[in-house]
Amino acid sequence: MGLPRRKLAGVMMGTVSVDPASIGAGASGNTDVTVTGLTTAHKVIAVCQADLEAGLVPQATYCSAANTLRIRLFNPTAAAVDGAARTWFYIAWIP
Repeated sequence: MGLPRRKLAGVMMGTVSVDPASIGAGASGNTDVTVTGLTTAHKVIAVCQADLEAGLVPQATYCSAANTLRIRLFNPTAAAVDGAARTWFYIAWIP
């Protein structure tokens, strides 16, 4: 059984610069960036446009507040990892 077809509203896409703070061993860290027009009703996918540092794993992307894209990274290693600023592509839509 398939999903019903319907049009998506509020589709947005673009790139943002994401510069995560140092993330401790075995911890997750959130990085917030501004995306004007983004609402908490949007569903978001974000993809880093280059290799992340060894040990950083994307965990979640979502709109935490109006105009705010949150990217959560996880560090499963035994040492802190300080990620560099990188360009991320995002696409957001309202289902």
